[in-house]
Amino acid sequence: MKPENILLDKGLRVKIADFGLARPLSIIHDKNDATTMCIGTTRFMAPELFDKDQIKDAGIEIDIWALGGMLIEIFSGKRPWDHISSSKVSCVYYEIFKKVPVPIPERIPKEVAKIIQQ
Repeated sequence: MKPENILLDKGLRVKIADFGLARPLSIIHDKNDATTMCIGTTRFMAPELFDKDQIKDAGIEIDIWALGGMLIEIFSGKRPWDHISSSKVSCVYYEIFKKVPVPIPERIPKEVAKIIQQ
């Protein structure tokens, strides 16, 4: 999940788009058929998605992680890990894999920052 996947219709109802790798929830809970490859936008990906031993157990928590990244962009106008150039995306990967907390820009309201941290 990333901001580009969130759409609003004429009634301002949220629509989720870009289901290229989506699977039914019933399959996600079948640990024998879990996604085994890591594809997506690195800046919004949870650490579990970079660990082949944890990816099979990944569930809705990875979307909650992405929500934190989306909140960073919505409230600051900056992508998560914005201080790292897109040309050095492997550095973003390293930070996430090592479970370094995502830097939260100071301009984000304290209440929202607490949600992101959680």
